[in-house]
Amino acid sequence: MRDWQELSKEEQQIHLLKEILAELKTINATLESDEQQPEVTDFVLNQIIKGEAMAINGTVPGATSEFQIGLVPATGAVPLQSGPTVTVDDTLVTLGAVITDAAGNTLTFTAATVATDTAPSYNVTVSGVNGAGAPITHTFNVPFLPVPVTQVTDFSLNQLS
Repeated sequence: MRDWQELSKEEQQIHLLKEILAELKTINATLESDEQQPEVTDFVLNQIIKGEAMAINGTVPGATSEFQIGLVPATGAVPLQSGPTVTVDDTLVTLGAVITDAAGNTLTFTAATVATDTAPSYNVTVSGVNGAGAPITHTFNVPFLPVPVTQVTDFSLNQLS
């Protein structure tokens, strides 16, 4: 290519316009890729029972349940600006902190209950702020399950006379 001073004014302008066009294409590609990422719009809550995430089953009073928070959509969304955080409406239920696994994918927390709680259920509210700055809140009802009845597993024999 010829030296810049050897180009006519018109050729210099065309060269600069081509550079500007290349930059605009790069900017446009970046903006399009950002637009393709959806925002988180909601939360889902699963209960972890025997190491498996499943629909909320409930908690026996006096027991501790573990829960997993999921994002909607589940993959490919712009990360949350803050959260998720959890709160509960029952003062006899204590929630643990939301913990993220090493890969940053799994969000879990625990709910510890007392045996004397007589409420039929408790409500866990999951809150956060999505990548666009919109607050997201979802409340989940967790029923209290009946205390399991201890089954007879053996007999004893006492001699009375």
